[in-house]
Amino acid sequence: MPMNIEQLVKTYSLLSDQVDKREVTIILRALQQAVDRRVPGDIVEFGCYVGTTSVFLQRYLQATAPEKTLHVYDSFAGLPPKV
Repeated sequence: MPMNIEQLVKTYSLLSDQVDKREVTIILRALQQAVDRRVPGDIVEFGCYVGTTSVFLQRYLQATAPEKTLHVYDSFAGLPPKV
């Protein structure tokens, strides 16, 4: 059964203001395409800040592709100002 991305994003709070719910929805839709197309391999996120998108990516994977592992990497050097 496909997961309702809009409901997932609506249900949980964001951990930071680095991304908004619209942006998280876009990211999850891209993940959904990869899962639906059965793209082999795990999932990697580069630049996790405090983990807002990481949490949503993991929730989506647990519900739709629990065999995949989410790998999260960050430089811990900070981010440029968001414009």
